[in-house]
Amino acid sequence: MDVSDILRLKKTCSKQELFKECIYRECIESSYHQVIELLLHDQATTFIMLSRLISFQNKLERNREDFNSLHIHIGDICEVDFGDNYINESGFQHLAIILQIVNKKAFVVPLTSNVRANHQAIFNERRHLMYVGKVNGLNKESSLFLNDARYISIQRIISIKGNIDKESALFKRIRMKVVEMILK
Repeated sequence: MDVSDILRLKKTCSKQELFKECIYRECIESSYHQVIELLLHDQATTFIMLSRLISFQNKLERNREDFNSLHIHIGDICEVDFGDNYINESGFQHLAIILQIVNKKAFVVPLTSNVRANHQAIFNERRHLMYVGKVNGLNKESSLFLNDARYISIQRIISIKGNIDKESALFKRIRMKVVEMILK
């Protein structure tokens, strides 16, 4: 960001808005430079940095009370930005199904289309996985990470990709399996 950018913004923004915009742009520019530097050295690290950058940008855009979020419903399968993760957690951008909505938070279960995870779920090799197949709105067969079910702010929901009818046998089975995972 140079002086001409600041002067242009100064004409249309309050001091507080100008300060926030300057910080936002500096963070984005700094992050882009870090990613470019890493691109030259390590692809795996670059993928993680790009995911973090996307999550950071999503947070800056969506982390406000006045953000106009989507009209979500129980049973919707959404693209969710889970943010940075620790080992063995769903993180960054993943699909998830909404099981409940309470006070601007959604209880979600992340999905995966990973072939190995689907195989393990089909043959009940992993208790934390549940195979759901190819559901309405998705291109691939999928499984749920039951052990990653959690409440998230609805601001983390980026888009709606599909739906499982909340009255369907599959949806009811998903809810039952999540309860079993939590309580057993």
